[in-house]
Amino acid sequence: MISFYRKYFFLRVRQNWFTCNCKLSDIFSLKAYVFVKNIEHEKIWGIKRISYTIENSLVPDKDVIFSGFKSSTKYDIRRAEKEGIDCYFHEDIDAFVKFYNAFAKERKIPPTSRQRMIEMGENLKLSFALFKGQVLSAHSYVVDKDIGVVRFYQSASLRFDSHFDPAKIGRSNKLLQYKDMLYFKKKGFKIFDFGGYTENTRDKGLIGINQYKLSFGGKITTCYSCYSIGYYIIMRLAELLELLRR
Repeated sequence: MISFYRKYFFLRVRQNWFTCNCKLSDIFSLKAYVFVKNIEHEKIWGIKRISYTIENSLVPDKDVIFSGFKSSTKYDIRRAEKEGIDCYFHEDIDAFVKFYNAFAKERKIPPTSRQRMIEMGENLKLSFALFKGQVLSAHSYVVDKDIGVVRFYQSASLRFDSHFDPAKIGRSNKLLQYKDMLYFKKKGFKIFDFGGYTENTRDKGLIGINQYKLSFGGKITTCYSCYSIGYYIIMRLAELLELLRR
């Protein structure tokens, strides 16, 4: 189980990812268990929320994994490789934060911070796609080596930059996604979690994100998150303040 502290306002709260060991005493704490599978019949002390994600198994051979992708996705990946786009992992948090926040500003979504990234410690992994020294796309992941799960956490690209071909940016992102999957497979991870699926949405942007994730051949899976009452209140207040700032 991954476990780390996050800071909201002046308070430190604890997040536990992928597994749940919920106790009655947790209801009086500032604690959450998030993105957990198969707990629908367990007794939960606190507030439980259901969400969905898309998962790919990393157990099959890489050719089998690739064969499950949508044909257009496979084409874009092959073309990006021929174009000479390089993909690599690097622990440069400052570079990622700068790149991600520029993207977030264009998309009008909440930015990240160095503190938020550092809080995750060794459970955070960062990857980048470059062309001729220029970062085109970047991804962040939260990983749990003990249970073999990696969850896609953040994504940013230059697709809003008029100086770059948006189609090429899209191809770089797909290539980076595929190379990331192979990297984690080689490291022994069993499940690649695409970090969320929005069910029954009419939002065109979210529909596009859903379709992108499904194009890699994964399956929709149910997740559960369990929050102590205090944690839930603090989290909702932080979300409200973030909305008011926009």
